[in-house]
Amino acid sequence: MKQLPFNLIEKYFNIYAGYPKKLSNEILNGGCWHCKEGKSWGRKSRLFFIPDKNLIFCHNCNLSWSPLNWIKQVSGLSYKQIFDESNGYDHFFSDDFEELKPKSVNTQTLPVDSINLSDPVQVKYYSDNKVVQMAVKTIKERRLDTCVGATDLYISLKDYVHKNRLCIPFKDADNKIRFYQTRALYPQDATRGKYLSKSNSEKTVFGMNKIDNSFQYLFITEGPIDSMFVSKNGVSMAGLHITDHQKTLLSKYITFQRIWILDNQLDNEDVLDKYNKLIDQGEHVFIWPKDYKNFKDINELCCSVKKDYISSDFFIKYAQTGIKAKLLLKS
Repeated sequence: MKQLPFNLIEKYFNIYAGYPKKLSNEILNGGCWHCKEGKSWGRKSRLFFIPDKNLIFCHNCNLSWSPLNWIKQVSGLSYKQIFDESNGYDHFFSDDFEELKPKSVNTQTLPVDSINLSDPVQVKYYSDNKVVQMAVKTIKERRLDTCVGATDLYISLKDYVHKNRLCIPFKDADNKIRFYQTRALYPQDATRGKYLSKSNSEKTVFGMNKIDNSFQYLFITEGPIDSMFVSKNGVSMAGLHITDHQKTLLSKYITFQRIWILDNQLDNEDVLDKYNKLIDQGEHVFIWPKDYKNFKDINELCCSVKKDYISSDFFIKYAQTGIKAKLLLKS
């Protein structure tokens, strides 16, 4: 039977199955992400991947999945993303075309049964819930409730993919929620991805509802949280992987001077590569001054100095393009 590459299945088994291990005949065994093995978590592992049957099966909850569907459910990735990743492996075959049928667009505004963490009444109702307590603590510690770009933040205790993660809504120019990302609150959940995006939906641009058209600068940060601390016109591409839809949204502001603000990690090859690609495209990039080398990003800087915004003049002052930008990066 044709199937996804074994190494790809093993990778996600190691991430999402509890206490994973490989048995004979390349059978994989671990704890079930879906049912958590009841009260046996950590002592009994009853989730198995059987290569001969191309099947992942849990003997505790009696649910089964094809590897493709299992990876999609536990990771939140789309079929296309999984298939794209599989191209990096030597052997990839799939004739599971029925699993590639067009999916209905996800019109859900927020994760299932979201709690508004900006609403004191809702927070009080869930005040005994440890996850809600953790979310409120994170919001206060990171100054997300007082920053200049503060917005309503949410959390779901039930959503299949996004539960127990801080939810950040992306609003359009009419202040309507069109997209969302969720951020891990706990280190163990970050293994699924620090940020997860709304599935089966086009990515939009964070901060569109707060753009001041009279101020002809647009500051594009790596993530929505950082953009919330730019004094004016802070937006985010959610990782800088721009889609055609996002380009269309930004085309409305084609006359604005764009300044890209990446994380302060020039020792990271991926970050440095992003800088160079932007410069090669003729974009202006913010070069972090050496005096700020101890701060990873805008949010970390603001938390350290106890400020709720960084003036846009600061980013304009240290923005460079072309050869000068490349020389400053090398220095």
